[in-house]
Amino acid sequence: MTRNTLGIILFLAFTAGLFAVFAIFGEKPPKPVDPAPPPEQSRSKRVEPATAEYRNTAPDVHYMGDQACENCHFNETESFRRHPMSKSVGEMAGLDLPPLPETLKFGRLQYSIEKRDGKTFHNMEELDESGKVVKRESRPVPLYMGSGQRGLTFLLDNQGKLLQSPIAWYSNPGRYDIAPGFTAVNNDYFQRDSLKNCFFCHTNHVEKAVADEPGRMHAKVIGCERCHGPGELHLNQQEKQGGIDPTIVNPAKLSPARRDMVCNQCHLQLDSRTDIEGRQIADYRPGLDLENFVRRSANSGADPLNRLKSSSHINQMEQSVCFEKSDGQMGCLSCHNPHDWPEKAKKVEYYRNRCLSCHTRPDPCALPSVSRLAQSPENNCIGCHMPRQSAVDKAHTALTDHGIRRKPQQ
Repeated sequence: MTRNTLGIILFLAFTAGLFAVFAIFGEKPPKPVDPAPPPEQSRSKRVEPATAEYRNTAPDVHYMGDQACENCHFNETESFRRHPMSKSVGEMAGLDLPPLPETLKFGRLQYSIEKRDGKTFHNMEELDESGKVVKRESRPVPLYMGSGQRGLTFLLDNQGKLLQSPIAWYSNPGRYDIAPGFTAVNNDYFQRDSLKNCFFCHTNHVEKAVADEPGRMHAKVIGCERCHGPGELHLNQQEKQGGIDPTIVNPAKLSPARRDMVCNQCHLQLDSRTDIEGRQIADYRPGLDLENFVRRSANSGADPLNRLKSSSHINQMEQSVCFEKSDGQMGCLSCHNPHDWPEKAKKVEYYRNRCLSCHTRPDPCALPSVSRLAQSPENNCIGCHMPRQSAVDKAHTALTDHGIRRKPQQ
């Protein structure tokens, strides 16, 4: 055996011994919490870089509820209660709506609402050609979904399983009408499941109560942990590492792409993404890569009607010149404060200031001030460049065009 060969053998033995010592006495490597991306994964316009790892993204960290946050973050939790997201779901007992003035007719079906024993019931009757009632069903309505900004969806109780009612409330005209997706040809009567996606977006976190049935879930309004992730670690011991607390996700500290994924988990419309086999969107936690749980559709912006759908804000923004020229830095938080909701009297000023934070020229508007103020006495940037328009997928619903057009007539 040569001297070189002996040296190599001794070096390998020493290295193996070090690994054995670390395996016994050293710290175990952190459990990976971000699953490996699936093959042929579609991406949005931004490629997601590596980001600081937050330990509360691990699946064994528990949710604690908003009450655990209030003691230290009182101002944020109080102001958030003014935000529509904090009113994402609620009990019918606490809802004050006018009664349905008359039967809501829909083909051979007619619907009515009544109060019995302090509870709300939705009734359905099916008529034959002569107008005679041949079938009648009645279901209690324990919960509603929606903040009321656009409208409300009602959930029926069918022996503990929640179903969607064909009756909906539309805030803009202030009246009841048929819920989106129900048609005279394809009517699920009182049998449409309240899908997991509804609960995922409208509740703080999806928690299964019984077995694996989508309808059997706790319904808690959106709160702190919906965007910051579960708070168990942060509640027990906060830490600081280079300006970041790894025990709780702060979306503002994430990379721009992963930051907006916190918003996209709900605000990216469903037909712009597809499920990944073996993954569940309910397993996503803020701070992880959303596209490891649902695949972003590569052609989601190709259909011009996508710009006119009620949940098309993400697609619209990413097609805007503002977004393109920001080099991917612009996002939802550039204009929206998820902790607060500006008062109606201050909205124009608030969003104008958000525009002027980027458009910093002394007079960034191309219109002369006299013409601009004649058209918009409030000097409302949004009114011209982000006009409201009717949604194509929901009746009585208007949306704000997030395409931020320089020339709105285009």
